[in-house]
Amino acid sequence: MKKTIAVFLVLILGVSLLAGCGGGTTLTGKYNLVSMTQDGEEQSIEDLKTEYESYGMGDFPEFYIEFKDGSNFAFIMYGETMDGTFTVNGKSVELTVDGEAVPGTIDGNTLTLEKDGAKMVFKK
Repeated sequence: MKKTIAVFLVLILGVSLLAGCGGGTTLTGKYNLVSMTQDGEEQSIEDLKTEYESYGMGDFPEFYIEFKDGSNFAFIMYGETMDGTFTVNGKSVELTVDGEAVPGTIDGNTLTLEKDGAKMVFKK
């Protein structure tokens, strides 16, 4: 669990989230984390919560992305908020935080972000 958290903290803090090139699908509202995959090992949100709580860290904190006014988003992860921008081009999205980008796809109410072999899946 600590390795997963560390990798995603580095991934997210050091990298950007969703950004694309305009037109097509729009993203609005709150997308909650449903699973993470790292090193080929997928963990559901329930697995992550159980593992987090088993370390005596209390209740699993909120973990979601909220898309705002057309091109801005807030990423809430383990009680920390990061703001950034995003673009959408068809089903392709790209989030950007501090100049770093993370590519993804949107399919209906499912948002998938992948970077450096790690993947996070969110649902609206």
